Amino acid sequence: MLEEQVDMCEKKLDRAEKLIGGLGGEKDRWNLAADSLAITYNNLTGDVLIASGSVAYLGAFTSAFRADQTVAWVNEVGNLLDFCLVTLDHVSLLSCVVCCRLHLLC
Repeated sequence: MLEEQVDMCEKKLDRAEKLIGGLGGEKDRWNLAADSLAITYNNLTGDVLIASGSVAYLGAFTSAFRADQTVAWVNEVGNLLDFCLVTLDHVSLLSCVVCCRLHLLC
């Protein structure tokens, strides 16, 4: 009886060590994800301002003019608000990745 308990405890300790070893890299991954989200959160106001302006005002123009105007707006918003992504991706900002994937699958 006691030997069985000792054996069971050793197995549990072995499994716990494997689990902790496997999760060791998760802390680094979560820290990187948190840092990335902090940057995204900080840039959100300027990015939404530029994206909404693009959707509202630039739809009728050529893609070259839209690209030039977006660069100008990014520079201006970056100067005024001190936060805005330098390379704005309207698709990633205005869409949900999961929803886009589901739409492509259907």
